[in-house]
Amino acid sequence: MLSRMRAAVEEVAQLYGNPTFLEVFTNDPERAADLRRRLRTDRTAEQVRAEAGELLKKRDDLLGDIALKKRESSRMAERLARQRAALDAVALAVEQARKAVEDTTR
Repeated sequence: MLSRMRAAVEEVAQLYGNPTFLEVFTNDPERAADLRRRLRTDRTAEQVRAEAGELLKKRDDLLGDIALKKRESSRMAERLARQRAALDAVALAVEQARKAVEDTTR
């Protein structure tokens, strides 16, 4: 009986690309329930670790994006400051020219 069960397991494994699986044979319902509970807990822990890994990667990607956006923002602020200074210089030159015209028309 055990050899037939193992053969069936091997056949299923071959059909599904040799997935990771656990093979336990028991006729003790309490022990089977305990093993089933432990297996679910282990699977859940693996899923939590995988999800945590994905979330950490996403966090790192987002932190990188934030740093990039901060650098871009800083560059844009510097550019804006230069443009404001240039505009102020033009406004000052226009004001000086206006005063000069007023002074010559008096």
